[in-house]
Amino acid sequence: MSQGPMGVVGALKRGLGVVTNSGSKAARMEHFHQPEREESPVDQLRELQAREAALAALGSRRQHALRIADLGTGSGALLLALLSECPRALGIGTDLSQEAIACARRNACALQLRERAFFTVCNYGAALKGSFDLVVSNPPYVRRSDIATLQPEVRLFDPARALDGGDDGLHGYRAITTDAGRLLAPGGLIVVELGAGQANTVATLFSAAGLAVESPCPDLSGMPRALLARLMTRLLARLRS
Repeated sequence: MSQGPMGVVGALKRGLGVVTNSGSKAARMEHFHQPEREESPVDQLRELQAREAALAALGSRRQHALRIADLGTGSGALLLALLSECPRALGIGTDLSQEAIACARRNACALQLRERAFFTVCNYGAALKGSFDLVVSNPPYVRRSDIATLQPEVRLFDPARALDGGDDGLHGYRAITTDAGRLLAPGGLIVVELGAGQANTVATLFSAAGLAVESPCPDLSGMPRALLARLMTRLLARLRS
């Protein structure tokens, strides 16, 4: 799917709030493409957990005409999986990588979601404006100094930029936190995937930004792997004033 300026205009018309294309699992996953390398089994499981956490939180709202943003979309797996479960939703994914965005567009075509999935190149939510009912992200979460020690099924499959979360592994979460209040609609939900041991720290970042944090969702081993938060009413009123 080639989505140049007209694709961005189309997204604007559909209310997805793309400011600029600045240059900066349910359906037929056998046709799914991955950028550069195959996505690791670990990331596939994490994206599944975030999808399930988001769908559970949405409940019956998944049948509504939702607006969804996926910050750092990569291959588009998380966004497209959500759109396949939310038949009236429209979504937009962002990524700094031109290659990843091209891959995500191909996947949207392969899954017959091109009319509801849009993509633009930017850093997290920098090129978006609200309001979104659901914001999701699987940001890089590994401390830079730990990348060399990762298990081969992660280190040898994922592109380095998909792993590097900065010196403390939290760079992506800080960027998402900065954008959350601006992007979320009233009653909007944000769901982020977590690295091991990050639940409390990310929850603190979200709380400091005025988000109401819910209990993290664990994986099968009991480790927190997805964190949900909502925009507090008083912060929303201040942002809208």
